[in-house]
Amino acid sequence: MKSLSVPYMIALGALALAATLSTGCSSSTNSSSSSTTSSTTSTTTTLASSSSSTTTGTTITLTATVSSSAATGTVTFYNGTASLGTGTLSSGKATLTTSFSSAGTYSITATYGGSSTYATSTSSAISVVVSSSGTTSTTTTLTSSSSTTTTGTSTTLTATVSPSAATGAVTFYSAGSYSLTATYDGDSTYASSTSSAVTETVSSSSSSSLSFPSSSYTTGTMSVTTGSGSHSITYRLWQNIVYVTNPVDEKYESLNVFEPVSINGTSVDASTAPILLDIGVGGYMSNSTWGSTMLSTDAQYGLANGYVVVSPGCRGRDNESSGTYIGKAPAAMVDLKASVRYIRYNSGTIPGNVDKIISIGGSAGGALSALLGASGNSSLYSSYLTALGAADANDNIYAVGAYSPITNLDHADMSYEWEYNSASYNGSKVDQTMSGDLQTLFETYQNGLALTGDNSFGTITADNIDTYILNTYLIPSANKYLSSLSSSALSSYLSSHTWITWDSSTSAASFTFADYVSYIGRGKGLPAFDAFFNVSSTFTGENTSETAEVSEFGDSTTDARHFTNFSLQYTESDSSATISSDLQTIVNMMNPMYFIGLKNSSAAQYWFIRDGSIATDTSCMVIIDLATSLENLLGSSHVNAWEYWDGGHNVNEDPDAFISWIASITS
Repeated sequence: MKSLSVPYMIALGALALAATLSTGCSSSTNSSSSSTTSSTTSTTTTLASSSSSTTTGTTITLTATVSSSAATGTVTFYNGTASLGTGTLSSGKATLTTSFSSAGTYSITATYGGSSTYATSTSSAISVVVSSSGTTSTTTTLTSSSSTTTTGTSTTLTATVSPSAATGAVTFYSAGSYSLTATYDGDSTYASSTSSAVTETVSSSSSSSLSFPSSSYTTGTMSVTTGSGSHSITYRLWQNIVYVTNPVDEKYESLNVFEPVSINGTSVDASTAPILLDIGVGGYMSNSTWGSTMLSTDAQYGLANGYVVVSPGCRGRDNESSGTYIGKAPAAMVDLKASVRYIRYNSGTIPGNVDKIISIGGSAGGALSALLGASGNSSLYSSYLTALGAADANDNIYAVGAYSPITNLDHADMSYEWEYNSASYNGSKVDQTMSGDLQTLFETYQNGLALTGDNSFGTITADNIDTYILNTYLIPSANKYLSSLSSSALSSYLSSHTWITWDSSTSAASFTFADYVSYIGRGKGLPAFDAFFNVSSTFTGENTSETAEVSEFGDSTTDARHFTNFSLQYTESDSSATISSDLQTIVNMMNPMYFIGLKNSSAAQYWFIRDGSIATDTSCMVIIDLATSLENLLGSSHVNAWEYWDGGHNVNEDPDAFISWIASITS
């Protein structure tokens, strides 16, 4: 028997209960890709399946394509963290034919193991839905706890599957206006079946409830392997909770709550545990957690250590409804703030300590995590939150976890040219005049920050920030990495990285910032973020396509807008052109540095910031300026920042360290 409590949040509208899944990136159901950069030739691995759906015992073929096609070696295919098998590359492709013994939705990835010439890379996950091929018939009966209800009131739907020995999942559907059905998905023994419809009449209430439905949960299990071993977790799960009373799109403005109740058979009391807010955004795209149980690595480690996890959805730059864009900036941040307000509003009924909310995210999600921490309780968002019907509560959080945050967007082009001006892009240097102009703007910006470096460094300026980064981040990271290598591995590494000098007597590396930049190379054209587009005259520059960030700053009727004066002036051929004051306010609302500069007293008190030393998605100056400005505001002991040596963009090499850090700041 399966039960589902449904809070009716849509007044007199169509009720949709079918589960969906979004990863926060634009994708199809059966192909996806990602790339990895290393000291060898970089590769990209793309994964495709012969079918996005199948039945138990039926074979499908997984195909991994690695570029360059000259790459050799093997590709390992995974279901989550479990290996499905390997395939040998031939002309850049490796295949694996496999089948699944039980019904469910499987998350499949492919990892190219690399070679002496080509670097490793891992594809993005694709989903394969496996249905039962069983032949034993079943009958599903659906009942409702009440045939009438009001918006904001929970109703319990109960599906009874016969024979009672059947296992698996039941999905509840709304067929038309409140005509409800339940479908048993089947398992390896029992076939699927669908109930007859029951009618649910929903009337309008004066206001939708923001109360946490504490008794309306399901129970699930999860196995997580951390540095301390394997952990079998039993958890309570509240799904699809709409966190505002007037959602623009409830499939995005909803959240899931995971509460661990036992770990390896030992009961857990998570009623006062820290709450991890798991922000699964990529590329400033929308993220829906509706019907999903996917969690980041850090969130899984958090559950394994007895923490509560909240997985919120939010709108993004790709959301469009009836020809209107509904997710442009600052929508994502408004939604995330509303989710925090919902959590705090339900203090005492929602599991966990609402005063110890810790956000986590990577890339654009890392930027939103940092922004959420920096902008706590800012009145700039008040009108947006009121329009959504957000809970009347504070939206400040306790701490921030941010991996490779793509942030400080209005100064990111300047920082990028300061770091990568001399590096080649697609075989040649970018326009040196424009690059130089942006460098000059960066120097003015950096000097204006007037930041004080750690370890008695003094004032950081555009003239010495490279030295500060070397001494504070890069060389210590290189020392830690190289010291961990065996003698033979160290010798091999140094022979292929001749720009590094290694003093074995002191276990210390030395190199110049210029050599470091030459080693990692340039990953984006010019401008790297506020790209030139929609130019009235012919333009043949390095980057003519709209980027994620340009699209992020569109409005309800415009997909993309310039958000810096530099790019606006170039595309309009008008040196006096400036972005509007309204848009500038939105740009400020999407930049944590703006709120740190205001010395926001409601900013998060603790920060865990990570980046990879060979990541070229943004300048390392963006990351270091964020960390240093926070150290100046809060004190060095409140900021834990590090560059993973030879780590790429959004890499997470120490989830155990992150969990230990949480324990240290919450105990």
